[in-house]
Amino acid sequence: MKIKQILKVTLALLSMVALLSVGVVFAYLTDGEKVENVVVIGKVSVRLEEPSWDEDNATDVTPNMEIPKDPKLVNNGINSQLDFMVVRIPIVTTDVHNDEGDFVQKQSAELFTYEVNDGWTQLSRLVSADHKEAIYVYGYGSDTELTPLKAGDETPALFDCIRMANTVNVVAGVQNTTQKVTVDGYAIQTDYIIGDSGAYTQSPITVFNVICNQKNLPYAIK
Repeated sequence: MKIKQILKVTLALLSMVALLSVGVVFAYLTDGEKVENVVVIGKVSVRLEEPSWDEDNATDVTPNMEIPKDPKLVNNGINSQLDFMVVRIPIVTTDVHNDEGDFVQKQSAELFTYEVNDGWTQLSRLVSADHKEAIYVYGYGSDTELTPLKAGDETPALFDCIRMANTVNVVAGVQNTTQKVTVDGYAIQTDYIIGDSGAYTQSPITVFNVICNQKNLPYAIK
């Protein structure tokens, strides 16, 4: 009888040990670490200003009349940038006269002219598909190296005024019409265009074509 009781007690204890073993959870020593890097994205932003422009000066314009117009670009971004301007001048069919008033010839002519200021270089002249606009592309710098514009800085004016061509007896109905002279400004980062040594890795024309490709502009220079 005692042996049976001892066996029962032993079996009961073994059962309890087995149950406890199943429910055991081991506590391991663990650790973790998180690294969060903050990356500040730069900004290229350009603002086109014309301090001298006054719409009142562009009313009832006559041949040889000069209109103050001084487009310049301001870097209002964060990064240093390279700058371009595109000027579109209307083309009309006119009777062209010299300064003495003598008839020279009948031809398609640009309605306005201007003198480009120092610091800017013409990179291209195109004519629109409909032959109604002459399109000029200018880079701020030379034809081999553009001039970087730091944040907060501004370019000199591309020109100071526009002058209506000496045209009378206009054939294409220019008299008593509204004509537009359009100026667009564009900018691109200097990084990867100017190397660490300060040498340019791409020509001004190539750089401008990058802008045309990204913005789908029809001014790409071939």
